[in-house]
Amino acid sequence: MSSNMRNARPMYLAVTTIAVLASAGSAFGTILFEDHFDNGAMSPEWVSKMPSQWVEDGWLHNRDTDGWPRDAMATVHDSDPTWTDYEVSVRIDPLTDTSWDHANLLLRTDNFVRSSGPYSGRAYEMEFFGPAGFGFQGLKLHRSDNDAHESILLAEVPLVLPTDPFDVRVSLEGGHIQMWLEGDLMIDLVDPDPLLFGGIGVHNIWESETRYDDFVVTPEPATAVMALAALVLLRRR
Repeated sequence: MSSNMRNARPMYLAVTTIAVLASAGSAFGTILFEDHFDNGAMSPEWVSKMPSQWVEDGWLHNRDTDGWPRDAMATVHDSDPTWTDYEVSVRIDPLTDTSWDHANLLLRTDNFVRSSGPYSGRAYEMEFFGPAGFGFQGLKLHRSDNDAHESILLAEVPLVLPTDPFDVRVSLEGGHIQMWLEGDLMIDLVDPDPLLFGGIGVHNIWESETRYDDFVVTPEPATAVMALAALVLLRRR
C-alpha cells in the first residue's frame, strides 16, 4: 500500500467520524412528527382509515359518525419502515357522552385497520377503558395481527383513569415497551415477538368519542447510539 493510500485512510475515518457524530447528535433533537391542532385543522400527514375526525377548540376528536362500519381511526406514517424505535407523547381525554369510555393509541401500525367491517394489518394497541361499557377500568396493551386473526394481550393494568385530560408517553425500542401515565410508569415489558416498524394512530371503538392533543413523536436515543457503535466497528477495521 502506498503512503498516500495509508494517509488517506485516517483522513477518511476522520471525515466519517464527523459525519456519523453529526448524524447521531441530530437524532437526539429530531422530531419525526408533531401536531397540536392549534390552527383548527389536522396535519396533512394524518390519513383517515375510518370516519370521522375533526378539530374543535384545539383538540382532535375521533368518533364514528357514519353508522356502519362502526369505529373511527386515523394514522400517521402507517407502514413506514423508517419508523422503528421512537417515543410518542400525547394528551388524551375520553369523553363521557356515549355508552362507552374508550380510547386507543396505535403504535407501529402496518396496514392496520380495526372496525366492525374492514379488519387488517398489524399494530400495538394501547387501550384506555373508563367506567362505562366494558366491565373493566384501566389499561390494556395488545399486539394485534388482524391478518392472522390474532390479538395477544401483553399487559393489563386495572386502575381508575383520571377524570381530567391525562398525559401519556410510550417508548418503543425493539421489543422493549414502556408506558407512562401522568409521569408514572405503568407498563415495562419486552415483547418476545415484537412488531418492528410502523406509524402511529388513534382508534375509537363503536361510537365512543375521545379527543387528543399535543402529539409529539421523536426517535429513541438508542438510534444514535447504534450509529456510534457502527462507527467504532468501522474504525477497528
